[in-house]
Amino acid sequence: MATLQAATTSTGATVTDSQAVRQLCEAHCFGTLNWEVDEEGELIIWGYDAFEIYETREDGLPDYEGGLATHEFLRKLANYLKPGEELDIQTAGYTKCRFPVLAKRYVIREGDVLYADLSSLGPVERRCCSSPRGVRSDPTRASSSKVISRWDIAHSLRTNVR
Repeated sequence: MATLQAATTSTGATVTDSQAVRQLCEAHCFGTLNWEVDEEGELIIWGYDAFEIYETREDGLPDYEGGLATHEFLRKLANYLKPGEELDIQTAGYTKCRFPVLAKRYVIREGDVLYADLSSLGPVERRCCSSPRGVRSDPTRASSSKVISRWDIAHSLRTNVR
């Protein structure tokens, strides 16, 4: 049997009503994750599990039949963040060496709940005529309007190899 190995951490965010946020968190099951609202009203979430939230049944156990309540929880929590505060929750994990790995991120910012994971792809932009520091450019490639002579190539190879 494969076991998920995951870790979750968050930035701290100050809330407007510490007691209401504590009640909201107590009404939900965080699995083995920890949460805390300190005396200054800062909420943090951390632990060795994926960030998946379920509502808590009357007996204190997770309500798996009701399904995941992560998004609903975060939408409710967004109402309690102080203006200008941002809560960033990140989870990364894996199951043995199996594909895919787990990586997801939730951000509450200005009342919005944002989500990101590894499911989307975008093109990597090509950099035309510059190379990162310490990386030698290909001397056989001409820049936008300059033609490189054989002497330039040979000279460049000699000076870059040293």
